[in-house]
Amino acid sequence: RPAGSRALTQAADYIQKKLTELGLTPQVQRWRDERFGLELQNLWVEIPGKDPEHGPILVIGAHYDTKLCDGHPNPAHNFRFVGAIDGAGGPAVLLELARHLKDRANVPNIWLVWFDGEENLDFDWNRENDHKALLGSRHFVETMAADKTRFPNGLSKRMKAMVLIDLVGDKNPKIDHDITSDPELNEIVREAAEAMGEGARVFEFELASGFKDDHLPFKNYGVRAVDLIDFRFRIPDHLVEGGRAEHDPRYARWWHSTEDTPDKMSPFGLKFFGDLVWLALPRIERRIYGSP
Repeated sequence: RPAGSRALTQAADYIQKKLTELGLTPQVQRWRDERFGLELQNLWVEIPGKDPEHGPILVIGAHYDTKLCDGHPNPAHNFRFVGAIDGAGGPAVLLELARHLKDRANVPNIWLVWFDGEENLDFDWNRENDHKALLGSRHFVETMAADKTRFPNGLSKRMKAMVLIDLVGDKNPKIDHDITSDPELNEIVREAAEAMGEGARVFEFELASGFKDDHLPFKNYGVRAVDLIDFRFRIPDHLVEGGRAEHDPRYARWWHSTEDTPDKMSPFGLKFFGDLVWLALPRIERRIYGSP
């Protein structure tokens, strides 16, 4: 389901169908990126809080595209990539959150967003091709920031926080500490995990300082953002120069490989992230949105 593919359009149709069945109104943001000749589409749904028209907004997002694994000069980068954990797990959690948030007395308006074009169009992601990734989240924040009807005083004045869910569903889930994330939101996530009795799964490992994901375009516009991601030790050896990736025997390695298939997932791995966001939400409302 890479960006611009028919398969991704089918996934978008499925997500919209499920949201409509819940009585929600999905919105679609379509555009063409002329640089790459791609037709892209972000999806989102707005679940009202205390003030639907002018009140603060919390974004919870995930990308639903998968890695392009076709047409690369290196034959090793061309294979059938299913993208179960990396591209389906996060969107699935968003759908389940929609099912419960629609009947909750939310303080902020909650926007659930499915981003297109997160994956880099080249197989490897580096400084030179950085403009080929995060296409959906960048477009979303740029167009919203330019919308003076929704955001007359700037994006961050109303869109106060963003929670990103990525690489979700492994049988033995964890969340790595992303140092680019907002410190207070990181602390809220830690507290929620401890309340679940799962504190050991959170922030044992740190991500490299240059790690990039769909939360960063929001952060660049002043929105407080946190990345809930399970990345460390997931890279297979063959994707690393020298064939020696970081390894911990507790964690399966499936990232950007033929191993990222549904049999690597579990209900527990998906539920872990959904429960974590659900338990973090009242803390976010109190400490970020000023709820009593």
